Amino acid sequence: MNQQTFFRRLCSTVLLSMLCILVFAQGRTVSGVVKDATGEPMIGVNV
Repeated sequence: MNQQTFFRRLCSTVLLSMLCILVFAQGRTVSGVVKDATGEPMIGVNV
């Protein structure tokens, strides 16, 4: 295996891995309450 083929396979593997991570990252739902420095909930704030 020459250097160009190795580099091409390495790049393909890295890109495929990053794509899988991005796809799974979109599946989670985040919810909660945003609070200010004093601990009071902030009205109208989105996460």
